[in-house]
Amino acid sequence: MGVCGIGLGHASRSMVIAEKLLSRGCELSISTYGDAVEYFTRHGFRINKIPSVGYGLGPDGAFSFRGTILKNVFLPLRVMAQTLIEIRIMDEAEALAAFSDTRATTVLAAKLLGIPVALLLNQFYILVRSERWRRLAEVAEAASSIVGHVWSLSDEIMIADYPPPLTVSEENLRLPEDVARRTVYVGPVMSRRPRDYASRTMLKEELGFNPDEPLVLMQATGPRLERERIADRLMQALPALRDLQVVFTRGRPAGTVSVRTDRHWVLDWFEDEYRLLAAADVVLTRAGQSLLTKALAYGCRLIVVPIPRHSEQESNAQSLLRRNAAVIVREESLSPETVRNAVMRALESLDEGVLKKYSEQAEMLGGVDEVVGRILRMYK
Repeated sequence: MGVCGIGLGHASRSMVIAEKLLSRGCELSISTYGDAVEYFTRHGFRINKIPSVGYGLGPDGAFSFRGTILKNVFLPLRVMAQTLIEIRIMDEAEALAAFSDTRATTVLAAKLLGIPVALLLNQFYILVRSERWRRLAEVAEAASSIVGHVWSLSDEIMIADYPPPLTVSEENLRLPEDVARRTVYVGPVMSRRPRDYASRTMLKEELGFNPDEPLVLMQATGPRLERERIADRLMQALPALRDLQVVFTRGRPAGTVSVRTDRHWVLDWFEDEYRLLAAADVVLTRAGQSLLTKALAYGCRLIVVPIPRHSEQESNAQSLLRRNAAVIVREESLSPETVRNAVMRALESLDEGVLKKYSEQAEMLGGVDEVVGRILRMYK
């Protein structure tokens, strides 16, 4: 298993797949980098740590095209190193099959060794946008299409998203016709489904909240620096929500802080994120695809704060805005007042019918069982 290590979304869904494969009697060798290393290690997995890739941030904490170019100036060498390490890992493990969560080098290594490989994605093409560096961005986006050719080498291609017309990452999933014909939408990859939990009102009461009032879940997500920045900004907004019930997880898997007042609960980490989603009426978070698809499966109303100038998160936010399934708050305008206004709008104006369609679709899609079934069928 080769897992993208940027943020925790890829790691959390891949761990669900890993646990399911282990329960089916498989042996695993997992490689990753970045935030995912600590996440897997905390849950008892041995990890093969490999050279990391990522994107750059500007002084204001927003996505920086120039910073990304500078950070990845040696990207070809890093890709080559990752691929060679993956080949060694697969060879030493005598791997019968490979699984890639958004890792092109895992696909390349498997194909070079003649091993069947299954791929899980939530974006096929990388959107590159920059007003200041427009021409360079166009060149970079064209170059990134090479990654799409690597994805297409996979024996199984699965999309961790809802099928059209409910696709969250629709702009990043414009698939070539030949790829689309052999691609399956599996929906959000989750270890627990809404039917596994009691009603929303009962869960609120179990968590110590008034079951008759709305519960807002604020969750800091994304790569470590983005998590810390959005967590600090949301902490400043909490006083404006003093009359509302709020659970706020700061996105620190190794943290132990848990502070509770009459109506607010602030903690570093809550292990069963699905229980919180099943209890929450509104979820306020970044616009990362993984958590958005899970929250929609649980019928949550969404407030999204895209990482500034981050093309994928911006397109995710816009697709949900068009369907009236989410409210967008820009980070530059984030304040106690805008957060409160967004919560009120989410509770009063989002389309219940659309949210119901997402939760119904999630129940019908294969999720983790579909992913694991396709991995096992490749070599059995």
